[in-house]
Amino acid sequence: MADTIYNVTNRQEEECRVCTGLADFYRRAGFESEFYIPPELGDGYYRRISPGGLLEIFICNNMFYSPFHVEAKAGQASYGLGFCLGEGMQWDLQGVRQSLRFDTDECFVAGSEEGKKYFTYAAGKKYYTLCIKTKPGRLQAFWDSLPPEAIRLCLAYKQDFKHWQISPSLKIALQQILNCPYQGALKALYLEGKVLELTTLYFTETLLQKDSNSRTENLSASDISSLYKAKEILDHSIAAPPSLAKLAQMVCLNQFKLKTGFKSIFDRPVYAYVLDKRMEAARLFLEEKKMQVSEVADMMGYSNVSHFGRAFRKKYGVNPGQYKRKDT
Repeated sequence: MADTIYNVTNRQEEECRVCTGLADFYRRAGFESEFYIPPELGDGYYRRISPGGLLEIFICNNMFYSPFHVEAKAGQASYGLGFCLGEGMQWDLQGVRQSLRFDTDECFVAGSEEGKKYFTYAAGKKYYTLCIKTKPGRLQAFWDSLPPEAIRLCLAYKQDFKHWQISPSLKIALQQILNCPYQGALKALYLEGKVLELTTLYFTETLLQKDSNSRTENLSASDISSLYKAKEILDHSIAAPPSLAKLAQMVCLNQFKLKTGFKSIFDRPVYAYVLDKRMEAARLFLEEKKMQVSEVADMMGYSNVSHFGRAFRKKYGVNPGQYKRKDT
């Protein structure tokens, strides 16, 4: 899929080593290619894997010390299936008023015609995404097998960008792709099969989630504002979150509306949201490579390490010890 041309520029520096490296990375042919960010400019990598002639997997796990602007120009139409595993991000598309924006643990599917796309990497933000790119004909087999409701939603969202929460089944498939145990030809076969599995799961699970408008029809604008405030409070107090009664009092809602409204908007009960955030924080502590699993478990409020391990494995598909060794 060498038809996509990327022009990468940095608004603050004309001679940018990251820009030069990315330009070479995107043009490089072969089964797998990587570009590691120079340590004086940031941390992380870009990886591209092409297990099939019509299919590419892009894995971006990076953080930059200074912002820079990416401009991408597609040589032909394609479909993208993206999963946000790090901090949220936003693309601006040439000729399209609505930006393509998605947050942590969200996924999206969108068609891309010829044209430019723009993205600015903010300084200090931890970006971690997995994207699957394919030509339109590749999805025909899935389209033919979709249930009628999914087809209706695809048609309804054709001119719009919608994003959904990543389901537990999708998380498992993603971790299997990210932690592929094979090399060479076997790796290509394994990844192509897993990508087909991931795409099937996406269409059969994610597109059949209820539309967000129908889920919030019984909530006022004030209620929705209070629920987002509750989310913000939880985001800043994951280690010691307030009780449900206290949180309801803080955002001026009764407990019933807090529980039902929070689940309607954020697809998870308050308890599950806090648990997910704790696991995300645990992952970041493990990535620092300075803390043992037992220490992280204690920081996250677990007196039993095995209970912490089960919660971590449920979210990421691997044990915390395995995750720590892989990241070392």
